[in-house]
This record gives sequence, C-alpha cells and structure tokens, in this order.
Amino acid sequence: TAPVPSSRPSNILPEIEMSELEKFIALCHAKGIKFSYTQNGLCMGSKEHTLERATEIGQFFRDIVNTGIDAITITNPYLMEIFHLQSPKIPITVSTIANTSSIQHVRRYKENGASKICISQDSNRDFDLINAIARMELGVVVVLNNPCLHMCNYQTYHYLLDSHAFDTGDGGAGFNPFPSIKCKLKKLEDLSELIKSRWIRPS
Repeated sequence: TAPVPSSRPSNILPEIEMSELEKFIALCHAKGIKFSYTQNGLCMGSKEHTLERATEIGQFFRDIVNTGIDAITITNPYLMEIFHLQSPKIPITVSTIANTSSIQHVRRYKENGASKICISQDSNRDFDLINAIARMELGVVVVLNNPCLHMCNYQTYHYLLDSHAFDTGDGGAGFNPFPSIKCKLKKLEDLSELIKSRWIRPS
C-alpha cells in the first residue's frame, strides 16, 4: 500500500519495499539507465487534504526521493505542487492522464514545477501543440501504443475507477472492468475504431 494511488488497481501491481526499489534503481544507474517513478493516480476522494494523509504523502515523497529516483510522473496538480515544494531539483513529468491538450494547460503545469509534458493521448497527432510546447523549452512525451478509443467519453471515468481501485490503506474499491469492456465491444462493433486510436506507427 501507499498513501497515494496509481492509475492501476492494486491487484495487478507487485508489492515492493522501499529498500527493494532503492536496489533496483541502483542497478539501473550502474547500467547507465535513469529511473522515473510513476505516481499517476487521478483522484484520492479529497483525502489528500486531511492533515493525516497530507503528512503521510509528504513522508512518502521524501522516501521515494531517497531511493535515488531521477524523475517522477504525476497526474494530480495538488500532489505535483507538494512534491515540487519538497524536492524542487527532481524533474516532474505531467502524466498523460492529466489530459493536457492546450498551451494554457501547459503554462499552468509549468507553474506547478513541471519540466516535461506527456500530452493527452487524443492530442498525439496535434503537431501544432507539440511544437508549441517544445518552444516553451519543456520536454514533450507521447504515448506510442495507445489502444483507447479516440475521444472516449469513458476515459476520465475509467481513470477515476482505477484510482479508487488502488489500496491506499483503506482496502481500495476493487477493480471495475466496465470501461474496458465497453471499449472492447465498441471496437468489435466498428473495426475503424482501431485505426482512429491515437497509436503511432513505428516508421
């Protein structure tokens, strides 16, 4: 368990101790590989604003930094601010789950301390946006193998369900496959949805 959620349910993620993570990161560094920690849960049901949970989050972020991470990916802008205040030298990437799709979004995340933007998956082919972000001297990241429906109306709901399926000490809400099932059924009904998805060709 952790005091902050991931965008993946707890039942599909391995349980590891901070000491194990520290050893893995050291191995990466020995091989010349940088390590970015992903903390991309979208919602905590306002628990992050309680004194108890806020204290736990602050300590969790300190522990993560002490493992030797080179960067971190965050979705929640409030958690982003907390992390940046505590560890201003660690680069922050805005998760694609934050659905960044405009320069106005980018400017606000830059104010939060972000140095790299993983843009909205629906904006993968928006070259004007990508070039504009690059001109702001920020890194740009795109998800290459996105299988989601283009402009899916269930996307945010899906991310919310997954956030609440992560065990932050209260057991979590349990995995709910409903949005994934809806997605797969839509693709079976209309194969053109596979082409519309925002994946990027290897070429």
